[in-house]
Parts: sequence; structure tokens; C-alpha cells
Amino acid sequence: AIPDFLIIHQYPGDGEPASYNPTLLNDRINEIAQFTSNLDGIVADALGPEYVGQIRYWMTEWDAGNDDNDAYRRRQAYVNAMFHVQYVMEMAKHNWEGANAWAQWEYNSSYFVYPVWYVHPMLINRFGQDMVEVTETHSLVRAYGAIDAVGNLTILAVNNSPTPDLTADIHIVG
Repeated sequence: AIPDFLIIHQYPGDGEPASYNPTLLNDRINEIAQFTSNLDGIVADALGPEYVGQIRYWMTEWDAGNDDNDAYRRRQAYVNAMFHVQYVMEMAKHNWEGANAWAQWEYNSSYFVYPVWYVHPMLINRFGQDMVEVTETHSLVRAYGAIDAVGNLTILAVNNSPTPDLTADIHIVG
């Protein structure tokens, strides 16, 4: 049997306190490249190398996780939105078919909207359809680019540094 797609799911920051945020926004986002390589290896070993790239990858039920300590709720923090946008952009960069974030959190007892809610409409309604190659010169800065059907280029750059000022060059190709 040849599958149409492979699905994985992940909660990389689950149970971790706020001090875990730099790891979440750097090392854990890099995991998408490793997951892609691992899935390519599984496909090559199980079906043959000619099937690599023909079987689509999805991540379902993923999130930045949460800390059960009432002092820090990642779902309510902007770091969760930063994680979501970069994680899904990494999936797009590595040509994944789709992602279904576990972002169905409604209002909490104070009735305010979680920051992650802003990410998905921004990506769906404002980001281009076709990814272009973007590289950056600083490991704490991530940049993504896409072009839409009429040639509009959108760049998303994220500073993952705990300090407010950081300089990086961003190179765009395609």
C-alpha cells in the first residue's frame, strides 16, 4: 500500500515554564527540518527512494503546549503566537501539505482572545501562496517569504531574541 500522506503530532513546549521559551522559539522550530528528513527516510526505507517527495506530510494536533502553573499560561502569551506562525512557516518551507494546529481555545474566564488567534487569519488572508527562498544571517531571526498570484511579495520576519534590538541580513531568492 502506498499512503497519500503521513501525519505526525507534537506538543513541543508542553509542561514547560516560561524559561523554556527561548528553546521553544529556536531549537524546537528547527525540528521541522529534522522531522522532514526523518519522514523522507521512512518513505525511502519502507517504499523506496523514488517515493520521497510524492507522499505528503501533515502535522495535526500540534501546539506550543502549556505550563500547568497558574503563574504562566503559554496559550495566553504572545510567545505562543510567535511559535505558531514560525512552526507553520517551517512546514510550508519544507513543502508539507498541511498543518492543523490545536488552537481551538476559546475565551478564558476573563473573556479575552488568545494571541494565537491572530496568526491563522494573517497567514490565510495576507501571506502569499507560493513560498520563495529566504535566508537570514542570524540564528535568532527567522524570515519567510511568499508571492501571490499577481506577484505581491510578503515577508514575515521574527526576532526570537530576548533582547529588543538585533541586526540580521535577509536574502530573498525567487
